[in-house]
Amino acid sequence: MIRDLVSKPDFGSREMQTVASLSRWFQLECLAHTMAVRLGPTVRKGPFAGMRLIPVQLGSVLTPKILGTYESEIAHLFADLGRFRRVVDVGSAEGYYAVGCPFAHPHIRTLAYDTSEAAQRRCRQAAELNGVADRVEQREFCTPEEMAGLADGETLFVVDIDGGEIDLLCALPAERLARAEMIVEAHKHGATTTEEAIIPHFAATHDVTIYRQKVKEVDEPMLAQSPSFTRWLVTWEGRMNEVWLHLKPKA
Repeated sequence: MIRDLVSKPDFGSREMQTVASLSRWFQLECLAHTMAVRLGPTVRKGPFAGMRLIPVQLGSVLTPKILGTYESEIAHLFADLGRFRRVVDVGSAEGYYAVGCPFAHPHIRTLAYDTSEAAQRRCRQAAELNGVADRVEQREFCTPEEMAGLADGETLFVVDIDGGEIDLLCALPAERLARAEMIVEAHKHGATTTEEAIIPHFAATHDVTIYRQKVKEVDEPMLAQSPSFTRWLVTWEGRMNEVWLHLKPKA
């Protein structure tokens, strides 16, 4: 098959699209290694500037985190957490938010939920690396009832569970989460997206702001002379058309 792809390439075929995708990932991994060596695996800017990153990421990409462009569409929501005492991160992976929030805000404690043992291990490593292990509590599975019990008006929920957000957030009447401020990453759900279920479910209890993924600009001097494709690639987060919902309790 490889010989046919090289000798008679069909650039619209699924196979060639797969090759192109693998090529981007390979280039990105090479760039991530180079940047981690030259700049250090540390967040350069944004609300978590100075946070040290572990080299192996789960379901996300290292370079945007180093540059501080990772999910920059919602970064401002984490800049001032003064009105919260706790962050509940459901789908914490390697701990970018679960560790970043207490790292940037010394008064914050985090509950980090993830069913993956690898994620739990890396999140724990990241917490220890950044000196916040005593303020990051790890748990496995978050049920709707457990989440409702944590919604005390002083807790910020961060939810990214690859489509499972409907089962978590919409299983109970919206009134049970009426005091919960939530940042939710939406995903595809069958022929539609989870935002189409979540927004109407909370229409009576929350004001919803939608943030959509944008093209990122990078101002890192190391990349000043790089081709435009390279400058785009280092900010690419490995997905397209991402959507986040900020659900804020109605006054």
